[in-house]
Amino acid sequence: MNRLGTGLAAVVMALGAALGCGGDDPDDIEFEVACGNGIDEDGDGLLDCADPDCAADALCTGGGGPIEICDNGFDDDGDGRIDCADSDCGACSGGRELCGNGIDDDGNGDVDCRDDSCLGDPACVEACGNGIDDDGDGLVDCGDGDCSSDPSCLL
Repeated sequence: MNRLGTGLAAVVMALGAALGCGGDDPDDIEFEVACGNGIDEDGDGLLDCADPDCAADALCTGGGGPIEICDNGFDDDGDGRIDCADSDCGACSGGRELCGNGIDDDGNGDVDCRDDSCLGDPACVEACGNGIDDDGDGLVDCGDGDCSSDPSCLL
């Protein structure tokens, strides 16, 4: 190899080591290098946009900021909700309604508290006396039959 080739190889190896690639051994890569190439460079079993290493990559954000990847155990979009607890991931409910996320997760046409499967869920219980329709049935506090035996409504 000529001196230019040897020097270039040394620079590439040094840059790779500085970026966490572990030197000249391709098995030592510690993060996804190129998001969108269909290769799992860091060997963690997650490809491209499914890898949290790519969460901020423009290719994976659609240009509008980070998106939630719904099966990786991370809060990719930074909203404090992880995977199926994130309303962006309504389709990952496994066919059951996730009460309180504003999405018809089970596909039966009923959303959250209007879905029979959410009956009794803490997200769907009317809190009497707060001026809010907590259970989403269109009735507020003492006007809601759920509060008929609440002391604040027996006056």
